[in-house]
Amino acid sequence: MRMIKKFIIISFAKAKEYKFDFFMIWVYMCINLFTTLIFWLIVNQNTYLPNWTYQELIIYTLILDFSQSIGQVGFGITQLPYALQSGEFDLMMIKPLSPILFLIGKYMNLSLIIQRVVMTSFLLIISFYIFSIELAFIHVLVSFIMILMGALIYQMFNALLHFSAFWLKKVDFITNLFYSLDDFQQYPLDLFDKLTRYIFTLVIPFALICYYPSLILLNKTDIQIQFLMIYLGVFIVFLFITRCVYRWGVSKYESFGG
Repeated sequence: MRMIKKFIIISFAKAKEYKFDFFMIWVYMCINLFTTLIFWLIVNQNTYLPNWTYQELIIYTLILDFSQSIGQVGFGITQLPYALQSGEFDLMMIKPLSPILFLIGKYMNLSLIIQRVVMTSFLLIISFYIFSIELAFIHVLVSFIMILMGALIYQMFNALLHFSAFWLKKVDFITNLFYSLDDFQQYPLDLFDKLTRYIFTLVIPFALICYYPSLILLNKTDIQIQFLMIYLGVFIVFLFITRCVYRWGVSKYESFGG
């Protein structure tokens, strides 16, 4: 617990040291919003998007940004391959905190994550007001829970990719291939065929990050128990697989003497 508090203090200290980052986040989000407005404006004029208005697509993008901001908490997991190569992982294994939690805490910039979440939330509220879209409290609550679970599931999937470093050492080719698919997150699932929808929901969980929460928040569907069951089921499966693969990787790492 003391170590976690220490990581949080260090995280906020870094934010004070790099105050220019706060300004750059605003610049980044404004540029991202502007390019998104232009992108969906062009697409909307040339492509038929079933069941999605231009305003809803803007909100969809902001919800995606909000979810990705929360997901930044797990950025430290991406540093596992480098920790293994440098031998730093050996030192982590003798610490009282789990090596994965240690990596997450070490590389987490909590202050900037909070700033980005607050900024995205502000833009979402403004967008709902400007577009005159009504919000129901229960829809906001359920959507928020789904976003949190979706972000956790996505981070577990991301962790599985980086856990392959226990066997392959260098995994840049795997992670780069995966990151090249990231752009699919910005498109509503309606644009894809049935098989792709299943893949982006149950295998590569892009849809859980933004698509289903957006349907609920925008009142495009009723709150169905099947949505929550899908999230819970996928969460349990990924949690089980992630724990098993990590323990298997650590045991292999230890058997070779680190």
